[in-house]
Amino acid sequence: MENLDNNADRVASAIPPGPSSPQKRRARSSSSSSSSSSSQSSSSSSSSCGGNPKRSRRNKKKGGKSKRRSKRKVRKLAKEAKDPLMKASLKKIPPTCTNLFNAEKFTAAVEKAGGVRKCFWPLKKAPKTFAALTNWIAQTLRQRGVRIIVFLDDFLIAHQDEIKLQTHVKILLDTLETLGWLINYKKSIITPSKSLVFLGIHWDPWMNRKRLTDEKIPGLVAKIDHLLWKERTTLRELQSLVGLLNFASFTVPKGRLNFRALLSLLNKILMSDHRILHNLPHAAIENLIWWRQNCQQSSAIHMPPPLHFLTTDASDIAWGARLDNLSLSGLWSEAEKDLHCNQKEMIAILRVLEDHCQLLKHKTVLIQSDNKSVVAYLRHEGGTKSAPLLDLTYKVFQITEEYQIHMNIFYIPAKEIIQNQNNIFQPIAAFSTIGCENSDWRIRTALWRLSDLINIGAITNQTSFPQC
Repeated sequence: MENLDNNADRVASAIPPGPSSPQKRRARSSSSSSSSSSSQSSSSSSSSCGGNPKRSRRNKKKGGKSKRRSKRKVRKLAKEAKDPLMKASLKKIPPTCTNLFNAEKFTAAVEKAGGVRKCFWPLKKAPKTFAALTNWIAQTLRQRGVRIIVFLDDFLIAHQDEIKLQTHVKILLDTLETLGWLINYKKSIITPSKSLVFLGIHWDPWMNRKRLTDEKIPGLVAKIDHLLWKERTTLRELQSLVGLLNFASFTVPKGRLNFRALLSLLNKILMSDHRILHNLPHAAIENLIWWRQNCQQSSAIHMPPPLHFLTTDASDIAWGARLDNLSLSGLWSEAEKDLHCNQKEMIAILRVLEDHCQLLKHKTVLIQSDNKSVVAYLRHEGGTKSAPLLDLTYKVFQITEEYQIHMNIFYIPAKEIIQNQNNIFQPIAAFSTIGCENSDWRIRTALWRLSDLINIGAITNQTSFPQC
């Protein structure tokens, strides 16, 4: 990135000034004021006013219209910086041994686009662009056998062999310096270690654990104690706490599940005045107490591989599942028939976990479902859109926590469930979707009546059933 800035400076100095209208000069000066020093911003304001004190006083009286005009010009130039043609031309420029781009072709492309300011965003406004550069570096190193994780300008290298790890560190340093990057050695840890702090998280791959650092826990506990003592909060205090809990939930087991009440409260008061005090509901206080007691817990970096496989599905009349080679099914009660389809899909998973929790104890189970809402609620440990679905999610995680069951959740389309020959739904779904290729299947009442009399697997395509 540093090398890119050097190229940009050379291009800016190589472009002749040339004649330009006052409007273009004002646009150029206003765009530079957003990413340059204060002296440049003051010069841009004087050029826009033309040195006339009456005009400057008039602009102040009008409420700063000139500033709003300059902001609109900056936004317009920012949109031009995202020109796909410019991106395509940069991709065609080959790199050199010392630079990211060929100097002559890079200069020609920038001059054709209208200057450096129109081609590139400032770093503080373009984390996505900066991440694309660092991800490209990480990808080239992965092709050379380096295990690397990158987040913006932070790199983490891992290896089980200390000597090979030192070699990979040297490769990374040489690559970054060759590309013109400046490395902050004071903040870097280049000596191999079995555990270290990266992105505010303490990583211990030898113990397969990750947790919050000792510096972050006291601040989080202090915020929680403050809200528990007041039992009231403002919008800004709640936003600050929810942001910390969202970060900490990456390391604390069941962390996301236990701040859903706080998140629901935040969504409720989001449009209110930030100075108004709001009473904390009982569910939010319970979330705070839980976090006060569990914020120091650690979680596994890698889950054990799955030993059991579960596929579930539900219809308006019944539910079914297949756990390994075991086929399971059941009918809905009168109260359950009126439930939403998302709740029925979650209940199907809950029934299997309740009935076979001893088999799945201390194991990892891979769960496949064709309901995206259920998959999202289990992956993200709940949500704020549906309170009944959140209650069922709590019950699922209570069972998994009690019996130490690890879940890997995956979405599987309904068509793949139907095509699976080993699935219990296949013979039923084959008849209920005749004539409706693009629709989801529904279990026919007649089929469930026939299942008590004959073997469903013996039914052939010659059997006549009503069309969809």
